[in-house]
Amino acid sequence: MLVDAVDEANGKLYIHGGGWSVWWTDQVPAVLPRLGVAAVVRVPYTATDEAHAFTVHLVDLDGRMIALGETPDGPVHRVQGEFHVGRPPGLAPGDEQPVPIAVNLGGLVLPALGAYSFVVEVDGIEEVRLPFRVQQRTE
Repeated sequence: MLVDAVDEANGKLYIHGGGWSVWWTDQVPAVLPRLGVAAVVRVPYTATDEAHAFTVHLVDLDGRMIALGETPDGPVHRVQGEFHVGRPPGLAPGDEQPVPIAVNLGGLVLPALGAYSFVVEVDGIEEVRLPFRVQQRTE
């Protein structure tokens, strides 16, 4: 889900301004002062007790990666992390373990109007695509 801001604590997501799909702008390039990606990954019973890697990246309609920000070393195209899910006592074979993922970005610059998607991958496999549009505000 695309949100204005998200936080993860105690295995839960705390969301502010969630569920939008259009960013209205007065100018191009559009600058999104703050936005978040909130996701819940469901880890199968057979994949517990092992490390998993996740990435979040942004693509345009043609599949080109859009920079999420800049560092002194150059543009950043992916947010990456790792999680490990245990298998607590009482977890029945076949049960899934939910893992909340919260990513916040500030000052994202989108070069043009149109369609974009955040892509969330776990262990190199696309789990979800979160599409949105940047549209010119008309008054």
